[in-house]
Amino acid sequence: MSDLAKMKIIDAHQHLHDVRRLDDLMALGREFGYDAVTIACWPCGGVANLAQNAGAILAKAAYPGRVYAFGGLEYHWPDAAPDRIDPASQLEELLAIGFDGLKMLEGKPTVRKDLGIALDAPLYDGLFTLCQERQTPILYHVADPEGFWDGEKVPQWAVNRGWFYGDGSYPTKQQLYDEVEAMLEKFPGLNLFFAHFYFKSMDPAGTEAIFERFPTVCFDICPGTEMYPNFSIAPDEWRDIFTRYQDRIIYGTDLTGKPSPEARPRMELVRRFLETDEPFDYYRMKIHGIGLAKAVLEKIYHKNFERLTGQPEPLEMERALGHCRQTSERAGALPAPAGDKVREALEHILSRLEAPLAR
Repeated sequence: MSDLAKMKIIDAHQHLHDVRRLDDLMALGREFGYDAVTIACWPCGGVANLAQNAGAILAKAAYPGRVYAFGGLEYHWPDAAPDRIDPASQLEELLAIGFDGLKMLEGKPTVRKDLGIALDAPLYDGLFTLCQERQTPILYHVADPEGFWDGEKVPQWAVNRGWFYGDGSYPTKQQLYDEVEAMLEKFPGLNLFFAHFYFKSMDPAGTEAIFERFPTVCFDICPGTEMYPNFSIAPDEWRDIFTRYQDRIIYGTDLTGKPSPEARPRMELVRRFLETDEPFDYYRMKIHGIGLAKAVLEKIYHKNFERLTGQPEPLEMERALGHCRQTSERAGALPAPAGDKVREALEHILSRLEAPLAR
């Protein structure tokens, strides 16, 4: 990495799936010169993820000023039903605690199918009204790689994870886009950025059309397996798009803190693609960099995200502790084995959060 630029970097898209790996995640960021990271939570992903908001609270408490937390909506408590929750009230509570934004995984096909709620459903109107009024940033995952709907193209690892969507029981990619665009027509002023380049890396014209039609929308560049090989098919065209829409693109890596031989190469992949104008190998894939100007890189690496989000909010510590304790109490009713994972995570979170108070 010594040949890459030395400049301020905020990773706007990371996850903390295992709270015991928080320090590992932050250490990796320090190794790569990150000034701050964003922990994106998605308790909507199922019962086993119901401790994620509490984990982000721990991250902000342990690393003040260096962690942004984007909380997620909780649908899966035994006393709740997905179509009867109050998303706006949940967000109000997260913002009062000190969260910096909202993470939505509701547009991933598995989650969209599981919840059974359209992305433009009236259930979300109060939430998006609040987000638009407060300019609360939203990191939104919508769709997935186009090959995941095609039985001849979907990779086996995706099938193994339940990410083949071509059996007719999932919304199509176009349906998801149609629902989002209907939502954006109702709420055109949302402070919104889509994860994984909105899965538009094979569609330069479609990317430009979204940016032109919805002036507040941004894309992040967290790698998916298809993204950077797709970009590399037409590097000159993408260099032009990244340059013309330099205010609309945000850096992120999707790291989780889990030890992985892919973590460092992934970080290098994104930066080499942005900073170098040459071909290089990434595992078995051929990538071609787009060699952006320093002023453009500065916007992608930190300025765009800071414009959207500002500086990390401080925690309201008593409220944060109250949230974690209440979550721990509610977790007692969760069924095993997913509930065991949640209870173990909350025990770890509370042991770290309460230790300074005990002293």
